[in-house]
Amino acid sequence: MRLRAASLALLAASGCGSGAEPRSTPGSPSPTSAIQAGTLDSTSLTPAAPVRRAEARRAVRRAADLMLTEPVTPFVAVTSAEDVTLVETEGSATLEGWRATTRFTYPAEDGDSTMRVVSRGTTTWIQMVGWPEPARGCWLELGPRQVPLGITAMVPGTPAYVSLLDFLRADGSSADGRGVVEGSLPLRAAMALVDGRALQRMGVSGIDPAGQHVPVRISYGGGRVLQVTVTGDDLSESLRRAGTSGGLEVRELLEAVTYTLRFPVPRSDDEEVRAPDPGLRFDAGEEPFGCR
Repeated sequence: MRLRAASLALLAASGCGSGAEPRSTPGSPSPTSAIQAGTLDSTSLTPAAPVRRAEARRAVRRAADLMLTEPVTPFVAVTSAEDVTLVETEGSATLEGWRATTRFTYPAEDGDSTMRVVSRGTTTWIQMVGWPEPARGCWLELGPRQVPLGITAMVPGTPAYVSLLDFLRADGSSADGRGVVEGSLPLRAAMALVDGRALQRMGVSGIDPAGQHVPVRISYGGGRVLQVTVTGDDLSESLRRAGTSGGLEVRELLEAVTYTLRFPVPRSDDEEVRAPDPGLRFDAGEEPFGCR
């Protein structure tokens, strides 16, 4: 189990070239329809009255659009395999930027493998809790085309964990009347859930994901998207259909993974995203590695 979990770590972050657009801002254009006011009345969802497909689609779309214009959108992204949580990222996105804490929890990892990330404007900074002096407590400023540890869902502007809400679509009806429906994401957006190094080994650079979609499971209620679940099996099959040709071993590992995104209700004490103190910042070219 330990060796397999360590191997799965390659798949446990977030992806490469998701193509997801930044979160919507008031007055700005959106790839999806214009923001619609209104909330989902979850009390009307009873087992005796299943939600029809069109109604479920409208409810999910309204909820996602509304969340993309909230002052704060909290998110939790979990990558798991064989009942083991490999990576868990908890954060929040605002109109100014986003911040997150990522815990790499797969069993083969030693020491404290917690990463903190702050992104504001076009700049992203990272801090590893386990960094020794002189980097302890410091923030590494990433270059324009760099992402934290290859996790390219963590892009400036809006992390793909949140921006993929812009592309989420409910395809089925809520058969149990409890606000759980089958849906889909464009492959280009769903690829953000796979580690970029794994995608490279699978040969995605030469594929055209246009027109390909990945099945997802959507939980919604109270005017919000509550959870989106994507299986590695479905991602792997969509990538195969799109023309990936390599990385058989990585593909087999991907098929064992499940990606879960949860969207908690914003808290009243959520604060604005602030850039790290200038005295604690450094860049990779500095010697010694650190801010002190």
